[in-house]
Amino acid sequence: MKRLIVFKILFCVFASILHVSFVNSEPVNVESNKQLFIDFFLIDSYTNVELVMNPPVKRGVVIEGEHPWESIGVGSYGEVIDDGGLYRMWYESSGKEWDPEKNDYAPKGVTCYATSLDGIKWEKPFLHIQEFQGNMDNNIVLDFVHHGTVFKDPTAPPNQRYKTVIYNDDIVYCHGAYSPDGIHDWKFTDWRLNWLIDSQNMAFWDEQREKYVFYFRGWTRELLRTVVRFEADDFLKPWPLPKPGPNTLKKHDKLYPTITNEAKVVIKSDECDPRPSDFYNPSVVKYPAAPNVYFAFPSMFFHLPEPPMGIEINDDDFIYSYGTEPPYTHIPQHYDAPASPAMERRNVKTRNSGFLDIRLCTSRDGIHWKRDHREPYVSLGVEGEQDTGSLYMFVGMIIRGGKIYQYYTGNSNWHDGISERDPAIILLEQRLDGFVSADAAYEGGEIITKPIIFSGSELHLNINTSAIGSAVVGILDVDGNPFPDYDVPNCDVIRGNFIDKTVSWQDKSDVSKLAGKPVRLRFLMRGSKLFSFRFK
Repeated sequence: MKRLIVFKILFCVFASILHVSFVNSEPVNVESNKQLFIDFFLIDSYTNVELVMNPPVKRGVVIEGEHPWESIGVGSYGEVIDDGGLYRMWYESSGKEWDPEKNDYAPKGVTCYATSLDGIKWEKPFLHIQEFQGNMDNNIVLDFVHHGTVFKDPTAPPNQRYKTVIYNDDIVYCHGAYSPDGIHDWKFTDWRLNWLIDSQNMAFWDEQREKYVFYFRGWTRELLRTVVRFEADDFLKPWPLPKPGPNTLKKHDKLYPTITNEAKVVIKSDECDPRPSDFYNPSVVKYPAAPNVYFAFPSMFFHLPEPPMGIEINDDDFIYSYGTEPPYTHIPQHYDAPASPAMERRNVKTRNSGFLDIRLCTSRDGIHWKRDHREPYVSLGVEGEQDTGSLYMFVGMIIRGGKIYQYYTGNSNWHDGISERDPAIILLEQRLDGFVSADAAYEGGEIITKPIIFSGSELHLNINTSAIGSAVVGILDVDGNPFPDYDVPNCDVIRGNFIDKTVSWQDKSDVSKLAGKPVRLRFLMRGSKLFSFRFK
């Protein structure tokens, strides 16, 4: 009776579209892989449904400065790896160490290491590898920052299993490094890229493309940051970036050039974004739970007004900073940000000052990226909290059951500002597959997929109807005709919040007789969020 009542409600809403004509397209072979609704790739038709981004929940600080080499703060960059159930984190920190040339203590950046068994409580093992303030009792792996992103290479021999891109502020240029365990015996390539590429540049082995893929910082001729991408067959040989050309941006004669159009620009601001704003870092993740899903969580940087509101930086200061600060006199004065009373308090300097939050980009191949959701994925905290100024997402994520853990650095200071609270590493909790969902209206909504070919014997959904919503599923042939055993009226109504819900029709869930044949799925939902489906 319940099944009949719910179906009648949905039937009344969609009676006019039960017979839809389709343009037959080549079936998509989904096999038994999970399919996320990050875009309309698998959707042929929909009514009263929209794709909605779902921000994660902030769960609080998990790592903060507690040692001398962390006395200035932890972050901004880092990464996490699930290494066979041991969660491993590499993160940057800074403290003060004696500088004999200055005859004073000076800031010193390092790369540190932490481990966890639950992703919440993190330990900082003393590694006795690097010295800090004359002491080897620390968790320092590398004695500099901008270590890139450590990744585990499944194709490499044991002594090269862990790799990273190195960009050291002290040496300016970029090269590769490898280690047997990500901690000890780091070796560096004997070649280097003479490019100025500040920020957390990254690489990983993409099994889908069977290549190493790289995401680096780029710049436009208008001095706005972008994300560029290129590939390589061999991580340890010189990476295939062409030499600078006539259109390459060079911020100053004494500095290395910046990547402008020498690699494919894959993420950048556009005419829909406020001016001037840009993307600070890549933070790309190939989603481990689905083969054709890539996410990027770049920090979007809005630049605050130039002098006279801020302090003009001179050319000598620019050279001393290795060009990480743009030459402000070359930047058009276009912005639409009002003055803020907090600017003076936070030591705001010209256009390279501003605040950053974290955004979401999606892709099916890691090359073509979409920014369908322009709102923040991780928003700035409320004034007075840890993360009110600038946020940077760590690379990687940890999947624990129906939850995903992500991590970011929360700063109270804006870029180029003075920190009011020490930065810390903060835990985010996301639902499994929960980044984007297909949301049906309260009055009811419908999705019909493109033709798909599956393998398996059951259909499983990640879905949340909550208490008042509901959902039913039908399986159709490529022309839209329902298979009698799997028609919508026979579907057992789904109501509740499920990470892995088996769909059944009159208490039977076996769909194996349709495996290997082109079919369509029809979802009728009311007030529900559909995150993913898969056949098992």
